[in-house]
Amino acid sequence: MKRIKLLTFLFVLVTFFVSVSYGVKPYDERPDDFTARMEWSIEFVTNYIPPWHLPNEERKPLTGIKYHYTLFYDASNKRKFASIFSIFEKGRDIVDDFLYIRGMCSNNNIIWLGGASATREHINPFSGQRTIIPEKDRVARFSLGGTRKLDGSWVRGWPVYFEVPGGKMVIDESEGYMPPGGRLDIEIIVKSEKTMPGVLNLNTWRQAAEWVFKDAGDVPPDYKKHYEAKVFKVVGPVVKPFPSDGPLAYIEKLMKITKEAYELGWINKQDVYDGLNDKLVAARDNIKKGWWNYHTARNIMEAYKHLLDAQRGKAIDEMTYRMLYYDANELIGMLK
Repeated sequence: MKRIKLLTFLFVLVTFFVSVSYGVKPYDERPDDFTARMEWSIEFVTNYIPPWHLPNEERKPLTGIKYHYTLFYDASNKRKFASIFSIFEKGRDIVDDFLYIRGMCSNNNIIWLGGASATREHINPFSGQRTIIPEKDRVARFSLGGTRKLDGSWVRGWPVYFEVPGGKMVIDESEGYMPPGGRLDIEIIVKSEKTMPGVLNLNTWRQAAEWVFKDAGDVPPDYKKHYEAKVFKVVGPVVKPFPSDGPLAYIEKLMKITKEAYELGWINKQDVYDGLNDKLVAARDNIKKGWWNYHTARNIMEAYKHLLDAQRGKAIDEMTYRMLYYDANELIGMLK
């Protein structure tokens, strides 16, 4: 009898602890109850075989630009980590540029499925109702959310499916989510035909608190959704100007990316940024004069690359150097 009473007490205690920890009454939550940091790298690969595959998935070598992100989710967070995605420019479908997107979560060898998709419809997670998005408002994005075990089975929870290359993405509130203190590694490989390395907003979410309620009707009227995204500025694939826009559109985007890198401190000396920008302005002015001045613009862009080389690892960090050097080479190729 005493043993039964002890077990009952322990069960009540554990239930209370879980409910307090994971917010059955999440009224005191704040948007800043979400701390994490991001590291990233960029590499140009040839015949590279990615590390994470699903069961029976073909392991084939890929050539392109590889972006690797690592998110460290602090142990002080009150909720599990839910999802990560980034939105590209409206009206541009760049899905076919993505060769591979996978993520490996640190808990229980769970792999995070992801993919690139042009968002054409919105699915209400509670009712399942589908709403078609007008062409002008559509965005291209890559997403990681929900989980799948290495044995191929889905973890428990209600799923919302989106078609992506190589599989399906699932948004899922199950126990498979990464707990506080976890780590998420993501690899993206693109062909670079429709994308270029640039400064990307990587949006991340912790688990949404209202998911602890049975359905939308059970959410208390005074409850507020305090789970805003945490945004990381990273080097990632961004939409390349259309070929028909020519090198002028490309160099103007490169000017924007160079400025963003300086504002973020990735280029940490103003005179170095000024030197890079002056060269871009001079090259742009020559491009505007017409194709007969392209050779002058090429020479100026070569000087831009020489400055990148001289400041690599000094005033320009390694990832920024790789991003800008690649984009400068692309532009020079357009000017030949």
